[in-house]
Amino acid sequence: MKMQPGRVSRGATAAFSAAALGLALAALIPAAPAPAHVAPSNAVTSSDFPVDGPFDFSATIRKSCRDFTAGSDGVVKAHCFWKSGNTWGVRDTTIDLDEKMSNDNGSLAWKYQNRKNFSDTCKDIEAALDSNNKHILLKANCLTAGTGNYIADTWEMKNGLKNENGYLKFK
Repeated sequence: MKMQPGRVSRGATAAFSAAALGLALAALIPAAPAPAHVAPSNAVTSSDFPVDGPFDFSATIRKSCRDFTAGSDGVVKAHCFWKSGNTWGVRDTTIDLDEKMSNDNGSLAWKYQNRKNFSDTCKDIEAALDSNNKHILLKANCLTAGTGNYIADTWEMKNGLKNENGYLKFK
């Protein structure tokens, strides 16, 4: 069929209409939002790892998790990287340090004589960075036996925690 200048065949009109409809629908459907970087005001944050790229899971929790917080109940929360094949992301995770941490006469103790529940005798529990911004710390003021005094102490979380595919786990 010979086309005249200024005329469009029915097939071309249908293809153009379908393409225009596709563009119009794409404009109406919002794109998936980028993952938000949530940092509570009392969180420990880290910018030492890629937010938009691949991740090395052999790194310490300092480089594989971010936005650490610790509550008065001994629960630590963080956002940790996970990976499955070529897909990766960030997962909210929690772990209860009361299961392994105790108060040894004012000092934070990891797996000390199978004692637990440090949060029962410690206060002002928080996650913090060390002075060199290299290590994630658990900080608390813990009660000493018999005196009623509290002593400030810290514990490096990398000594007992790891990131296991986006979940904080005990080593």
